[in-house]
Amino acid sequence: MDGLSVARNILVQERVLCFLYRRLDQQVTDEELDEIVNRLRRLQRQQLQLLNELIEKLEIPMPPSGVRYAEYIVQRGDTLFLIAQRYNTTIANLLRVNPGIEDPDDIQVGMRIKLPIILPQPPEDYFEYTVRMGDTLFELARRFNTTVNELVFFNSISNPELIYPGRILIIPSDEE
Repeated sequence: MDGLSVARNILVQERVLCFLYRRLDQQVTDEELDEIVNRLRRLQRQQLQLLNELIEKLEIPMPPSGVRYAEYIVQRGDTLFLIAQRYNTTIANLLRVNPGIEDPDDIQVGMRIKLPIILPQPPEDYFEYTVRMGDTLFELARRFNTTVNELVFFNSISNPELIYPGRILIIPSDEE
């Protein structure tokens, strides 16, 4: 049995205990004993919260080594929360692929971070381009003599109509 299964089993048992603590609270009438039961219930709620956090982190699949991630350059006004929303992920996932971020509330403009978006092998010849305000994939494909489909593929873009400033794109190059 793996850690996730064990944690889920413990969570089930803790929920049963939660029910039993509630019943105990209804049965105890002595004030001193009631305070002890209330302390037990508070501790048990904390334990449930910690178990839920553990399970959430265990549920995040760890990618195989050698995986390439999309990258992003932090822009003015960015927070990990906003970046997570923009790329349909969570702060926990951003921190998982960026173990060097020690304080999630302290990211700096210009910082290069990984996005939890797995990229395919890049083409043999390519260069990187950082998306600027007003860029579109259609315009970039035309400017760099490639196709929108290639940009979507090599950058694992889920919505070709929506790219954000700061995203670093892999641009296939024809140069030999």
